[in-house]
Order: sequence, then structure tokens, then C-alpha cells
Amino acid sequence: MTKDRIRYLYKKYLDNNCSEEEFQELKDALTDQDHETIFHDLLDESWTEIQPGELVDMKSDRSDRIFGQIVSAPRKKGLPLKLRIPLIAAATVLLALSISFLIRNRESGNTEKEVHAKITKDILPGVNKAVLTLAGGRTITLKSEKNGIVVTGNKFVYNDGTTAGASDQAAASQTATLSTPAGGQYQITLSDGTKVWLNAESRLRYPVEFNRDSRTVELEGEGYFEVAGDSRHPFIVESAGQKIEVLGTHFNVNAYRDENFVKTTLLEGKVRVSNNTDPGAGKPVILSPGQQARSISGESRIYVNQVSIEETMDWKDGLFLFNNESLKSIMNRLSHWYNIDVVYEGNVDDIRFTGTHHRSKGLNNLLKNIEQIGKARFRTEEGTNGKERRIIVTANY
Repeated sequence: MTKDRIRYLYKKYLDNNCSEEEFQELKDALTDQDHETIFHDLLDESWTEIQPGELVDMKSDRSDRIFGQIVSAPRKKGLPLKLRIPLIAAATVLLALSISFLIRNRESGNTEKEVHAKITKDILPGVNKAVLTLAGGRTITLKSEKNGIVVTGNKFVYNDGTTAGASDQAAASQTATLSTPAGGQYQITLSDGTKVWLNAESRLRYPVEFNRDSRTVELEGEGYFEVAGDSRHPFIVESAGQKIEVLGTHFNVNAYRDENFVKTTLLEGKVRVSNNTDPGAGKPVILSPGQQARSISGESRIYVNQVSIEETMDWKDGLFLFNNESLKSIMNRLSHWYNIDVVYEGNVDDIRFTGTHHRSKGLNNLLKNIEQIGKARFRTEEGTNGKERRIIVTANY
């Protein structure tokens, strides 16, 4: 499909003048990865043209339904998650902009509202950034131009084979810790071949070489695991509130200290999750792909439910996907990646938002988009205690 044809269909769609056949043609174009750049260009043009007075909030039940139809659509056979995410993102961006959370208020006689928010210099996104701590407190600041390290024998090297510095030697019996700060992410391949991706403000503690009985690591924050298969040596992840035992599988663990829960989400294979703080409190749960085990602080029970893999794994694929998500939850997620403090003025508990944002982009544009729903305003101040910026969120009602 040509760019002119896509532009034509997109304009008819925004004007609410699309036939069913044309709308289907537009949706088909959204699932073609080659068209992603075209759609992003069109969205940029749309935001430039839209004025604050032309925007109104859409009812949450409709936005939920539309978002769910996009994200929960049956996956095409043979299409891996890493290729499907950009397509979902393109569709979500388009529909979130033009339907899900913002629509043109063409029939409204309202005058343009004054923009009260004060958002100054853009807040830059995070980068590859991490520190490796060895026994005795020795540290290696890992290079930002690299994206991961590999544990080989008693050495640490980058993914491209170059050494991680002059202090890259470590005894096999040692335990090392890979830590990412706020605004940082990194990847590590452990000695058994298991790959771990760490999100911002996360910490993975692991043996330089695993022992003969099991493979045990400790996680704080968020990490995605692709565990190397070894039926004789189970792989165990311990976090605050959960213990995850696997043989070979792909899963994500969210165990931030500033949350009152721990969540384990299974993508492939099978895992067993038990209560790490009170092992005798109840039976472990066995997860199947697409299920999430959720432990709440102070409770012994582990809750299991079906979740969207795409929403859970958005961070690893360079996105933030918000599906009718509470503003507080959104800001908490953003605080890790953009290294910000968040302060609330007024009651924002009922404010929800649906949309998408690329993690490689600055934060200000997203904040302005959230402001357009008319329920909250943002202003920024200089950060303290190592934080890039302080954001004050004020309820608009």
C-alpha cells in the first residue's frame, strides 16, 4: 500500500467518514511493520493540528474495549512476540490518539481552555547503565554504549567480546551483583547460558558459577528471564514474597520495593511459585503461559490470573503500554525510567489513561498528552537526592 493511500484512509478515519471496507484496509496496513514510520509521521502531524479545546475524554468502557481488541487479538501463527510488539504499538498509538482516550470535539461550542500546566525542559529517557559489584566491594561501572555482559568462567566480558575493564577477574566461588540505577537498564548472560534483562532500579545477585545442586539468584526490581534448560539443576529466583522454580522457560518478575506486591508472569514453559516469606502458608501454584502469580505484602495467598503478555513485557520492547491504567500506577512506572520524584496535590485516584509511549522519547510529550484529558496538570521542579526532576501532579477537579 502506498503512503498516499494510507494518508487518505487515515484522514477519512479521523473525519469519521470511513466505510467498513476502508477501515479494514487501514487496519491491515497497521499490521505491516513496513508502515510503522508512516503512521508515526501521521500521528505527529495530528498532534500539531489538534488544539486543547478540541479534545474530550472518552468513556473508559469504550477505551477498554478498543484497546482490548488490539492487544488481545489472536496472535498470528509463527509471529514471535518481539516482532508483534511494534505492530501492536503502531495500532495502539493510532487508536489511542484518535479514539481510545482523545476524540475531536467537533460539536462542542466550548472555548479553548487555558493551559495551566508548567512543563519546562524535557526530561530525558533512561539509557544502558549499570554497575557490577564483586566480592569485597569492588565495582565495575559498565559502559553505556554496550547493552550487556556475559559471565564466562571467572571473567566478565561485554556482549561483543571485549572485557569489562581491568578488574574483570572474579573467583568462581564469588557472588556478584548487577545493579541498574533509576534511568538505567542492562542485560546479562549467566554462566549457564541463562539471559536476564534488568529494568531500571533493579538488582540481580548471582553466583559467578552455579553449584552442582541448583541455580539460585536473587532479584529486586524487575527482570525478564530466558532460562537455559537443565532438567537436573532447577533454576530458582528468590524475591521479596516469592520463590520461582523453573527448569527452562521465559518469564518476567516485578518485585520493586516501592510496590506492595510481587508479580511473576509466564511467557513460555512452566514455573512453580511459592510464598518466600511464609513457605508453609499454602500450596505453591503452577503457572501456564499467559498467567501471572501475584503476591500481596502481608498476605500468604498467591493470586493467579490471565494477563496480557504484551502489556507486561512492554518495557523490554522499548514501550510503555497503558490500558485504562491509573495515573498513580503510570507515574510510578515512569519514575523508575526517568529518574523522577512524584508529588500529588488533590485526589488523583480516579484518573485513568489509555495510550502508548516509546521509552526512547523524552517524558514531556507524554505528560502533555495526559493533560489533554483535562483531569490533571503537571509542573516540574529541580530534583533532589540524585533525582533528575520533581514532578507535581495536581488534580483538575
